[in-house]
Amino acid sequence: MNQKEDAFLNFDEGISTKHTRLAYHWALKRFMVFAEFTSYDDTVKLPLEEINKSIKDFIRDLKEKDLATNTVKLNLCGVLFFFEMNDVLLNKKRLNKMAIPNDEDVKKKKEIKAGKKPYTTEEIKRLLGATKKLRTKALIHFFTSTGARPAVIYDPTLRMKHLEEMPHGCKSVYLYSDSNEAYYAFLTPEASIALEDYHNERKQSGEIFTKETPLFIVKSGAPMGFQSMKHPIKMAIKLAAIERKKINKKTDKGQFYGFRKRFNTILKLNNNVNDNIVEKLMSHKNGLDGVYLDPTREQMFAEFYKAVPELMIDQSSKKSLEIQTLKEKNEALLEKSEKINDLEESVEKLKQTLVDVMAGANQETKNKLTKEIFNLA
Repeated sequence: MNQKEDAFLNFDEGISTKHTRLAYHWALKRFMVFAEFTSYDDTVKLPLEEINKSIKDFIRDLKEKDLATNTVKLNLCGVLFFFEMNDVLLNKKRLNKMAIPNDEDVKKKKEIKAGKKPYTTEEIKRLLGATKKLRTKALIHFFTSTGARPAVIYDPTLRMKHLEEMPHGCKSVYLYSDSNEAYYAFLTPEASIALEDYHNERKQSGEIFTKETPLFIVKSGAPMGFQSMKHPIKMAIKLAAIERKKINKKTDKGQFYGFRKRFNTILKLNNNVNDNIVEKLMSHKNGLDGVYLDPTREQMFAEFYKAVPELMIDQSSKKSLEIQTLKEKNEALLEKSEKINDLEESVEKLKQTLVDVMAGANQETKNKLTKEIFNLA
């Protein structure tokens, strides 16, 4: 099959993100192989009845393979998009309904969804202890601290220009840059240190860092992609013997989404953190609030920082952070106390000045000053 054919180019040009492109390309290839079509241009010219039959047979084949409903739907979306971008009008509503399980038992039974459980703090500690590689440790800390989807690393490539220093030893990362999905996430102090250690290791090997340098790379120096990012996390899970139960060919704890679930749970259970900011930090639309609420990076960080002690993994780091936080609060209180004392001294001096002025003033001046003091009070 020639990807330079007009029908494929029309399809490809309509896809907005790299992640969607990979999924849709795979879905279309799967369909073409199943239907034994060899040309994209010839496929869109087939009679509508034949196209419809091929898609229906494709859906049935996917369902017979006992794939998850969402996987069937994703494959169908890619195929329907291909025909839509080539002006082939199909009854998408009817075809989408076919992707829903039609077995009566399945309809009555609520499907147990995979990837619903978060990693525990103890499990993440075991993941970190299972590897000596600084890159793997930095990745684990990155997703623990941001709760981000895996695509933020490579779609587009996350680079040094997207990383900035924040107060209290934290960092900000600008994710999905140059897109409507862009948002700020943050690294805890321990996640920031883990990333710095990994970068220092690369610098010691002779790598020169610029604003365009990728945050994470493979051995060749190329930016890290999904597969190269997936492997070290998978190995850490295996070495740490993290228990994950099979559900619909997946597991109850997603390889990356286990971090995301933990992040979401911690922030949502913290009553001091603004719920709408949590949705922003999760990159959720969140209805009208998601559209009209546009907090600054500093406002988002202020809410994130409230949950930092719970997000951190190392107990000694947590205690150090708590001590530092108490120290900052005490310093703020001391500063306020000093300001109050300064104000009280100024008031006393002002009183003495008025007494001195009143003592040497005539009755008319005294009456005037008394009236002004009364008005000020």
